[in-house]
Amino acid sequence: MTIYLVRHGADDNTKRGGWSNHPLTEEGLKQSEELARKLKDCNCNADIIYSSDLLRAKQTTEILAQHLNLEVEYDAELREVDNGDLAGMDNELADKLYPNLYWRKLEWKQHYPNGESPKEFYERIKSA
Repeated sequence: MTIYLVRHGADDNTKRGGWSNHPLTEEGLKQSEELARKLKDCNCNADIIYSSDLLRAKQTTEILAQHLNLEVEYDAELREVDNGDLAGMDNELADKLYPNLYWRKLEWKQHYPNGESPKEFYERIKSA
């Protein structure tokens, strides 16, 4: 069995991602189209697409599914880290309210405010 792991196309980089529901940018839509063409050209022979249910992932997935003629199964358990209060927040405001609070700096059991810890994220994704 071969598994292809794909990240969603580009979204608004002036805002925090996580569980935000911002759409793809024009660049992100183009990236998704390009990936779909490449996957189709390489005859990847996929059977199904599993995807996060967040908007930017769904937009990417819909483009792939259309080009590859595949069904999609959406699963909230496949979402990226729940960054709680920071989800969708402007980067400048997040830096002001939560200085130096970044994924790479969180301790294993440290939570985002009203969000999850790296440990909880790992366990959720692993079980999904």
